[in-house]
Amino acid sequence: MRDSTPRHAAASLLVSRAERIDSTVVAKRLTRSEAQAQTKARLVESATQLYLQHGFAATSNEQVAEDAGYSRGAVYSNFPSKEALALEVIDHHTEQVLESSRQVLGEGSSEDRLEKFQDWIEQSLSDTGWALLKIELALVARHNSTLNEELAARDKTMLDHVAGVIARLDDDLELPEASVRDLARLCVAVGQGVAIDSIKDPTSTTDWTERLLAAVQRLLPMRPMLPMLIAASSNQTAPEEK
Repeated sequence: MRDSTPRHAAASLLVSRAERIDSTVVAKRLTRSEAQAQTKARLVESATQLYLQHGFAATSNEQVAEDAGYSRGAVYSNFPSKEALALEVIDHHTEQVLESSRQVLGEGSSEDRLEKFQDWIEQSLSDTGWALLKIELALVARHNSTLNEELAARDKTMLDHVAGVIARLDDDLELPEASVRDLARLCVAVGQGVAIDSIKDPTSTTDWTERLLAAVQRLLPMRPMLPMLIAASSNQTAPEEK
């Protein structure tokens, strides 16, 4: 009986070559802009994982390129600086958060929206890695005015959407716009505080989530008193009658 091993080896080699040729053909089908978009997406994905795992400062562009399977030049040809790459990472995550918030803004009863809001808050507060990354970038931005302006613009976008979510919780809230934004700032601030607290005690995330949701449930039935409560919490006093 003849040994078929060489024949199998040759067949495997042909299959391997065919696969390489096929992948090359697929790659050639991409336009220059498509290939660049693919490279950029992979770099952002790798940067996201590394930033969340090790932090922004501890992650170099070279590490991002290696993790994505590219040379260092691929990073610098797509992003002018390390900060620009970080902003792209933040933008990608922000879009995901906004997409999930749109479900809260959808149709349904007040109870349905409140339930969706609870799920959204729970998910947001448990996502401490992102909050810590944003805090780290904010610290870097203290000495980088351009980065500070970029982060401030993104914070405003997020705040606007959170305010929109809160305004849609109940059609009868009738809160003034300023009060809605105050509540939105409170939610964002709580999220940042929970992230910092989780460094010392990872279990604190669950505790804070439950407390915030319980507070929301208590506040909504008190809708006629909400403007007064918010004013009191801001140390605002009504002018005396003359």
